[in-house]
Amino acid sequence: MILVLVIVYFATAFLMTGEIGNTKAEKESSNDSSNLQENDVVSSLYDNMIIASDTFKQSNSEYKVIFFSQNEVSDNLKSLISSYDSSSDGIKLYKVNIDETINKSVVSDESNPNAKTFSDLKINDVTLITISNGVISSYITGEDGVVSELK
Repeated sequence: MILVLVIVYFATAFLMTGEIGNTKAEKESSNDSSNLQENDVVSSLYDNMIIASDTFKQSNSEYKVIFFSQNEVSDNLKSLISSYDSSSDGIKLYKVNIDETINKSVVSDESNPNAKTFSDLKINDVTLITISNGVISSYITGEDGVVSELK
């Protein structure tokens, strides 16, 4: 019985956890440094994530909301969002993933930079909106414009 338990332990340690032989651990540690930066960028995309209906409901007097498709966002925009989030001096940036079903209602063929409420809001591309005191003060569409604004 003890022999069977010892065999099961070594099989599990060797095959599943990599505790013995360290091949799995060595591979993970070498990948950790290269994946660390990518994981920070991806996790930053989820920080301050809101639904589209909360666009005009944030408590800050001035803030930005970026609308983007998480399935189609470029690496350049991902890294800019991450670096903007990490800077403490910028205006708070909220994010809306337009791929989510709950946010599909704002996706349209036309944009509406003069929206006053959520029901008026229309987005047709990557869009960065700055809201001051509950009113849109800046409405930038297109990835190039958004990238230059976030720099």
